[in-house]
Amino acid sequence: MTDVPEAGYAPAWSADPRVAPPATAGERETLTAFLDWHRRTFALKCAGVPAARLSDKGVPPSGLGLHGLLRHLTAVERWWYGTTATPTSCASGSTAPRDTEMTTITAAAGAVPTGTGPADAASAAPARH
Repeated sequence: MTDVPEAGYAPAWSADPRVAPPATAGERETLTAFLDWHRRTFALKCAGVPAARLSDKGVPPSGLGLHGLLRHLTAVERWWYGTTATPTSCASGSTAPRDTEMTTITAAAGAVPTGTGPADAASAAPARH
């Protein structure tokens, strides 16, 4: 079907733990399901990556690594919930210059704060929002 050798692709997940979002549901249920699906997708992408490599830049000239992408996704969720979903329940977003959260690592290289990963947030989202 394609001329690209199998070695050029990332290995497939043996069992996909994600739950497909519903085709028809209420707005809140649909939003929560898609958010959980995307969080679990990100967790799968990071699974097995050594902590020291999470901050490695993906593809030049991009300065974005998995750690930076996690920080960016967190900032986007905070912004969205803080301005659209529940303005009074979320802390305000970063005042750092644009893209700083994606390219600047302030914690130890590769460290992801406990409780801020996609799997942690995925289980908490329905209860909070």
